[in-house]
Amino acid sequence: MRQKRTDMEGNCQKRTTETKGVGYGRNKRNDSDEKRNKKTIKQTEGERNDEKRKFVIAAIVVLVVMAVVVANASASLCGDANDDSMIDMTDVITMWYDIADYPYPGAHTISNVWAADVNCDGEIGMTDVMTLWYDIADYPYVGAYEVNCCE
Repeated sequence: MRQKRTDMEGNCQKRTTETKGVGYGRNKRNDSDEKRNKKTIKQTEGERNDEKRKFVIAAIVVLVVMAVVVANASASLCGDANDDSMIDMTDVITMWYDIADYPYPGAHTISNVWAADVNCDGEIGMTDVMTLWYDIADYPYVGAYEVNCCE
């Protein structure tokens, strides 16, 4: 079925429409647009899935890093009073200055109270300072003094 149609300027235009069956009112252009829209929707869904995967991977990485940090924090060393992951004279000095409030109260602070109580008596005092100092220096001989924090 062919129809003549005029636009506003009076020009004739031919328009062809299918009047048979299911395809009524549809033409090839509409079908290709529909296919293109379906492809766009699939691409958009794929992009969303990619973003979800990236988010999940990033979340897993963050959780693993947090677990490692927590594990390292809980694996403190007995005698590491300043929490620098080393047992040395700075731990002895930190403990000594904290106990004596040298040069003024709060100038030096023990970061890890559990690690500073090296004789496991429940108090941090000069006995802990001397025990740690002698253990580090192997005074008077190797093994004479050993740190022993409570578990």
